[in-house]
Amino acid sequence: MNETKQRHGCINAWLWLVIAANLAFCGYYAIQMFSVWSNTMVWGFGLLSILALGNVLGAILLMRWNKCGFYLFIACSIIAATVNSGILDLGASISIQGLVAILIWWGILHIKKDGVPAWKLMNGGWDYKHCRHLYQLFGIIAGGLLIATIAASTTNTNTAGVSDEDYEDVVDTLAVEEVVEEITWKRFSDDGKYCSIEAPDDFRKATISEDQILGLMCTDYDPAVFVLKETSSDVKAAGINSPKEYADVLVKMNRNVEGATTFKKISEKEYSANSYLIVYDMDMDGTEFRYNLLTTRTSSNFYYCMVYCLSEYSGKLEDTVNHMLDSFEANK
Repeated sequence: MNETKQRHGCINAWLWLVIAANLAFCGYYAIQMFSVWSNTMVWGFGLLSILALGNVLGAILLMRWNKCGFYLFIACSIIAATVNSGILDLGASISIQGLVAILIWWGILHIKKDGVPAWKLMNGGWDYKHCRHLYQLFGIIAGGLLIATIAASTTNTNTAGVSDEDYEDVVDTLAVEEVVEEITWKRFSDDGKYCSIEAPDDFRKATISEDQILGLMCTDYDPAVFVLKETSSDVKAAGINSPKEYADVLVKMNRNVEGATTFKKISEKEYSANSYLIVYDMDMDGTEFRYNLLTTRTSSNFYYCMVYCLSEYSGKLEDTVNHMLDSFEANK
């Protein structure tokens, strides 16, 4: 009977586009959940991968003239909006886009061919008799994605109770958000003992209240460390979504400080989707400094750590600077 039904070519094109796009999203989210820094993010991306798969099934059902595909798409869009805003904290705009897509779907399905909209030609119900193989196949794939999500969450091991000697080996497994009551302080020194800096073992565990800077200064050659945190909502409200964008903005701001001249970028490195380092030289009131700016993000905050010293001593202090930056990294 379906062979006698015809719909507008735009609807067919749209359905194929939805299938291709959501297959791509499904794969992307599945990969992302193995590279994020917290179990919350793992489950967020894991759920989005399953929901993207649900959208693929919905589009296929619509191709088979089943209205239930549209209802499945509505359910997936609403749940995805909840995941984006409630779990991944991506902001209201992302969620609104998903809900607007529902209206777009509704409009496209009402495009007419020979004066009849495709929606009126569709059947109600889930038609399990003819579509059971689809439900079984997609159920198996969804189950596999759920198992993968559980497996990914087990790799994000909590670092609580890890010894100082083992801490560096696991510091990149989890971005710790808790503020601890007692802070362990260490003295970091370079191999040549040119300089040493006493600082918290993990800067992210130091008590840094909102708009407060943790500043540390070393007497030998005057290297300094500044750490600042800002909430993700404030950073994203400024149009910044990644540590790289955050680093670029901070470097631009630093270059605009009164007395700053002769800027030269030395190197930049993306440790992961969560950490970015830019090294540059810049004159400040006629004196050349070497800056190491590291930005990183956790599920609720953006941080930056800036270590700098006189440029002529940057080579001698390289080990110390690296040690300081490594102690701050949320995820290499």
